[in-house]
Amino acid sequence: MTLDIKTLMICNVIIALFFCMAFSFYMVGRKTQAGFRLWTVGILFHALGFLFLVMRGTIPTGLSILLANGLIILSVVLRLDAIYRLVGNKTLAKSIYLVPLVVCLVCFYFYRFIDHIGVRSLVVSITLFLLALAFARKLIQKRSPRNRYLYYFAAGFILIRGSSLMIRALDCLVHPEINIFTAGPRHSTHFLIALIAEVGINIIFLMMNMQQAEEELYRVHVKMAENHDELRRLSMTDTLTGLLNRRAAMPIINREMERTNRFGQPVSLIILDIDHFKKVNDTCGHDVGDKVLVGFSDLVRENCRKIDSVSRWGGEEFVIIASHTNADNAAIQAEKIRRTIMNRRFDKIGTVTISAGISTYHPRESFEEWFKRADEALYMAKENGRNRVDIHPLDRVTEKSMDTIQQVFSINWQEEFSSGNDLIDAQHRGLIKQSNLIIDAIMNNSETAILKSELDKLLSLTLRHFQDEEKILRDHQFSLLDSHAEEHRRFTEELQQNIRRFSEDDLDAYHLLRFVCHDLVIGHMINKDKSYHYCLNMN
Repeated sequence: MTLDIKTLMICNVIIALFFCMAFSFYMVGRKTQAGFRLWTVGILFHALGFLFLVMRGTIPTGLSILLANGLIILSVVLRLDAIYRLVGNKTLAKSIYLVPLVVCLVCFYFYRFIDHIGVRSLVVSITLFLLALAFARKLIQKRSPRNRYLYYFAAGFILIRGSSLMIRALDCLVHPEINIFTAGPRHSTHFLIALIAEVGINIIFLMMNMQQAEEELYRVHVKMAENHDELRRLSMTDTLTGLLNRRAAMPIINREMERTNRFGQPVSLIILDIDHFKKVNDTCGHDVGDKVLVGFSDLVRENCRKIDSVSRWGGEEFVIIASHTNADNAAIQAEKIRRTIMNRRFDKIGTVTISAGISTYHPRESFEEWFKRADEALYMAKENGRNRVDIHPLDRVTEKSMDTIQQVFSINWQEEFSSGNDLIDAQHRGLIKQSNLIIDAIMNNSETAILKSELDKLLSLTLRHFQDEEKILRDHQFSLLDSHAEEHRRFTEELQQNIRRFSEDDLDAYHLLRFVCHDLVIGHMINKDKSYHYCLNMN
């Protein structure tokens, strides 16, 4: 049993028109890969070519021969050009578009002057076979490494189609009397293969197009990621020196502050400033000044540890975050940098000097407070003649400067501290008195047992005060009592921890007293407690 050839041709027309419409709708509002429109036009010409084959007998035979063969060959040429554009990013040679015209002229000659269907079929089939070989060769050469089997599959479809054409051409050459619509098994198989090949190659082309789109999208994403990384790097880096800028330094600073707050690890801030740098710009120009900044930055970077963070804070001012370093060790590091800079000669200006200010971070203080002390130390270095390193007085707690403790932390009761509640005010006075007793004990080098006793008494007074204060505020219906009580709990835990660390020689006197006097007494009991004064006075 054989299939009707005209029916197979009509199916070919319908399938081709279906793909032509589907591809046309696919292109609406969507960016397609190179060659997609050419392929769609090629499908349309394929449908028209088979339509003129079907209409043979309805329209003049000569016209059917010219239009059918010409359009089918032009369809293959267009789709070959589409493949070139898709996988090779280049167009097919324009001379190839003359092939359909030449074939049409040959077919017209062997119809009008020498009517020989075998020669016509042979010419058309050989042409299509050669185009199929070029088609398959291009696919195999430019196969995608990610999905090469798809390209092999497409090439296989085309080669099977081309081989079928050659077999039919030889059959027509041997049996020239066979009519195109003769229902023979070989002819039926040929047109069935043509139908299957048309469906397969169109589906595979769409898959190839989608794969190319995915690869292009992936390349775009990679490029965007690279651009994003580069933009992020530029936004976090000083373009002149290559150091971190202020924006990039702040997260590092915040992490160091948090580490100190949690684990008590010291961290120091060093501000470096080039002396008389404005004079360099004014006398030698900004180009020379920029070279000085670059050279200076390189020297600072070379003389810092890997765990340190160096940033250009602005102009000729640079900041070093010296991790795990107290003020004295930071001063040693800054002095090394100062000497290195002083011994370096810069083009056109000779030597330059720097001044440095140092401060160590104190737990629970703000960055602004920390930076201000380092800036004040830098100002001291400038005022004392420049070309020197100075530590802020509050950060230099040595035996020679223990009097600084008393000057900084000694507290006296003032009437403005009064809350209006006798019990609370009496307890505040008692806590201030106890804090001053602890300062005296440290100043007088009291025995550890005595100092421990005074600290335990402070803890006991604090706990009692928090308990009584919360009860009074609850009776007066203080609206912020919950958050206030939570802060009491936090201060209690930190006071207990600091007393324990001080007893174990894990916390120095300065940092202990800073917490007791600055954070607990002044910061909370005097300043923060003012938030409920209105409540007590109102009631």
